[in-house]
Amino acid sequence: MPNIEVNSRNLSLDLCRAAAIVLVAVQHAWSMLDLDNDSWGLVCYMYRAIVNCGVPMFVMVSGALLLGNPCGVKQFYIKRLARVVWPFLFWAIPVYIIGVVTHRYEAIHSWSDVFLCFFPYLLQNEIQDFHWFVHMILVLYALTPLLQRALSLSSKRLVEGLLAGWAIILILQQAYPAIYVLRYVSALFQYLGVYIAGYYIKCYMPDSKHVRTIAAIVFVVLYVADVLLKTRYYFVELFTTICLFTLLSKIPISCPIAVRTGILSLSRYSYTIYLIHIPLISALYQLLDKLTCGAYTQWATPTMAVLPICVAAIVLAVCYVACLIADKCRYINNNLVGISK
Repeated sequence: MPNIEVNSRNLSLDLCRAAAIVLVAVQHAWSMLDLDNDSWGLVCYMYRAIVNCGVPMFVMVSGALLLGNPCGVKQFYIKRLARVVWPFLFWAIPVYIIGVVTHRYEAIHSWSDVFLCFFPYLLQNEIQDFHWFVHMILVLYALTPLLQRALSLSSKRLVEGLLAGWAIILILQQAYPAIYVLRYVSALFQYLGVYIAGYYIKCYMPDSKHVRTIAAIVFVVLYVADVLLKTRYYFVELFTTICLFTLLSKIPISCPIAVRTGILSLSRYSYTIYLIHIPLISALYQLLDKLTCGAYTQWATPTMAVLPICVAAIVLAVCYVACLIADKCRYINNNLVGISK
């Protein structure tokens, strides 16, 4: 990859996206091992408090990149369709076929059922649970042209007021749910706030050591608070993510070109990795189960705590190599498989 391409990008945002996909992979490796429960106590809460930052971090990167760069509505939707929907369909099909072969879907009894049920299952998020992220981000993208126009006409103080209002409503919704009107605040509201927060941090916060220091201190405080609160309040995780994003996005990256290229590549491959990593994690656990005759689930607590990290690392490496091959192959359309430019 030419150096000019690496140098022309915002490597800090690429770092945020790369960190996000790593956190998401570890989160799924952890939960699929059935360790994401209160019986693991402090270890579970320490995991949750950091890995749950992965998805909101993705949303913040999108907000930072899209909300401050308005373009034509038609052009925006066509570009997002190519970037998100086609890879989603492309990778959902083999996952769906695997589910059919393994008799995952009770309603499918014939080949006609296979064809007739695909799109209903896709729209109902029944092919893979983790596809909920794609549905959520598509709703945000549908609102983006309106948000771009509104934010371009808004002052810094107005955006700050909107984010402050969002934070207050979010805290009240979870800390005092008895307020009846707040029951109508949807889950989309949570991600809409971090979407705009990503834009605000990129456009209005200076790249200064002072900002990074404050972000680091608040991140540590919120992380500890989230662990002590047993990760009961999702708004704490969102605020923790905002601090982590601020810290990473304001870091001046000075490293060898090979490291910069690696960060860029992992960022470009992140969507593809997101769409294919769950089946690979599941396959790796099934292989581990056969090799150990199920004994790995009885391993000592420290080993089990490290295992999801090892599994996530292996799966990320496999996905990275597969994406690298696809990226270099002239016969594979990068847009179709989800590799960004």
